[in-house]
Amino acid sequence: MGMKLRWSVSRIVGQLKELNRDARIDLLHAHLLLPCGHALMLLAERTEHLVVVQFENPRG
Repeated sequence: MGMKLRWSVSRIVGQLKELNRDARIDLLHAHLLLPCGHALMLLAERTEHLVVVQFENPRG
């Protein structure tokens, strides 16, 4: 899974940078730590964006 996730993140870095040129993106947000938060952290490493990962208890 790790290799596939890194490949997916690498694919969207260019798209995020293009969006950032059109309208400045200041913050990246994920609702859950896994898998969304992990992907977000990988993306943030390559784009230098601020990151917020919201910790939620899946059981309520």
